[in-house]
Amino acid sequence: MKPTTNNPFLQACEGKPVSHLPVWMMRQAGRYLPEYRELRARYDFVTMYRNPELAIEVTLQPLRRFPLDAAIIFSDILVIPEALGMAINFTEEKGPQFAQPLEDPDTLLLLTTDELQERLHFVFQTLQGVRAQLNQQQAVIGFSGAPWTLAVYMIEGGSSRNFTRIKQWRFQHPKRLHRLLERLTDAVADYLILQANAGADALQLFDSWVGILDAAGVETFVLPYVKRLIHYLKQHTTVPIIYFPRGGMAWLSRWV
Repeated sequence: MKPTTNNPFLQACEGKPVSHLPVWMMRQAGRYLPEYRELRARYDFVTMYRNPELAIEVTLQPLRRFPLDAAIIFSDILVIPEALGMAINFTEEKGPQFAQPLEDPDTLLLLTTDELQERLHFVFQTLQGVRAQLNQQQAVIGFSGAPWTLAVYMIEGGSSRNFTRIKQWRFQHPKRLHRLLERLTDAVADYLILQANAGADALQLFDSWVGILDAAGVETFVLPYVKRLIHYLKQHTTVPIIYFPRGGMAWLSRWV
């Protein structure tokens, strides 16, 4: 696999001078594209990200229309809980929903990350396929949900208005929550290393629900695991790592 070269996005990640300022687009592949909507009318969302051929096609669709510096792999942040045994369903009305929200992290401890590569083989096949079809000046971005955000989804069962269940865990069962976060940190670390090995030129860590916490919550339940995760990744790969804490930049700036 030949390394990506002369890519403005990767040069910007390394703090090097660039010919133009890269801008990251949320939903790079998605419903604004008629070719995506055509596929989506034929296949449900889960089928699309689990099928490497379909996921490769969706990943590459924006690059056929626009001169983009990088492609972000078509997948979902909740493939980790799914791989660990939690059944998930996606609907247009409610988004992702777990049939059985997590009651006790001890049930998760019965599953090991030893089979992570096998359970998520479709992601790595998609990465390899995308990398094979891009030129050496175009980068591929892999990603994962961060431990805190994955825990929120797993405990709440999906998105939430008031996040009652995760707040109960935080204040009534903090040891349980820490055990879960430790487990998820190990799984995400393995998952992202495997993505880098499969051809990802950069790795993005999405923390969508940092904004529901106060400063003490971020310091206790977010930062220790993110720091541990990034430290591990830097020991095992040289690709750039991007951390995106939605709604949490005010808290993050206090510790960085």
